[in-house]
Amino acid sequence: PDTCECCPSGRCAKLEGEPCWNETIAGLTPRRRKEGYCARNYLCQLRNDLLEE
Repeated sequence: PDTCECCPSGRCAKLEGEPCWNETIAGLTPRRRKEGYCARNYLCQLRNDLLEE
C-alpha cells in the first residue's frame, strides 16, 4: 500500500511506518511531516524485476 499517499498507482517505495519526508528538504513544515505527504524528490515506480511465485 501507499502509506505516503504520494503515488497514483497506489504503491510506494517506503515501508509502512517509515517517514514519508526527507529531513534534508527544509520546505516541508513539521506539521506536514507526519501527515503522509511525501517529499518532492521521491520517485515512485512499480518494480518489474520480481518473479511471480
